[in-house]
Amino acid sequence: MLTIQLANAQPCKTIKPGMAKPEASKLIGDPESIVMLGVDNGTDTLVLWNYDNQQVAFSGNKVDRVVADVKRESELAMEMSQGKISKKEFSKRLEKLKEMHVNNRS
Repeated sequence: MLTIQLANAQPCKTIKPGMAKPEASKLIGDPESIVMLGVDNGTDTLVLWNYDNQQVAFSGNKVDRVVADVKRESELAMEMSQGKISKKEFSKRLEKLKEMHVNNRS
């Protein structure tokens, strides 16, 4: 049971892009909130499952991406939009952020 609770707290450590929604749901449980960002012919095109400060984005029925730190990613996006960092630097920092979260497995 402890493993399930840890997975719920850290979806970025267990969920991978391409994973089917039912499989992801079994691993990380129900999200704290769900945001739907579009509907195409009655089908959700992008769905965001939020877990504390992490997020799992689904495109259709598959995991599209996992956000390890929503707050920090938003801050970096703001810095890029203000011209403080380049798009290349934004991408590098995001990758480093993701690696940090995934490598800090307990």
